[in-house]
Amino acid sequence: MALVVPSVPNGTYNSSNIALPSMELLGSSLLDLANKGLIDAAKVDSFNLPLYYTYPNELKDLIESNQNFSIERMEIVNTQRKHVTTPDPKSYALSIRAVFEGLLQIHFGIEIMDELFNKYAEKIGESAILLNPNEKSMVTFVLLKRKTIS
Repeated sequence: MALVVPSVPNGTYNSSNIALPSMELLGSSLLDLANKGLIDAAKVDSFNLPLYYTYPNELKDLIESNQNFSIERMEIVNTQRKHVTTPDPKSYALSIRAVFEGLLQIHFGIEIMDELFNKYAEKIGESAILLNPNEKSMVTFVLLKRKTIS
């Protein structure tokens, strides 16, 4: 089994990655749609999207404690976006849409998705989150092998 897991470097804080400010902007976009009367404000208040970026050593410990899998390979795929070009706001919004649209559709309905992500791209463009030099998020690749059960 192969896993691609969002993570942060060991010893850093989850607040040092783009996820928190990015999700705040998504929440702000939802509130804007509620203020326009396109969605119910109570639905926005009841929506919860918990995100946690794990540390590679924490992920390793969790997998090993499970005892059903052995780690065949584990590596950091990219570190702190040193060699990744900064996406434009629309591309970034599309990547977030690819991940979260299904959850958002279930809670808010499909009808608002285009307007929501257009508003979100606009807010991303107005903010500086894509330019954060202290951005610490990365991706950890883990290749697992199921242990034989005797």
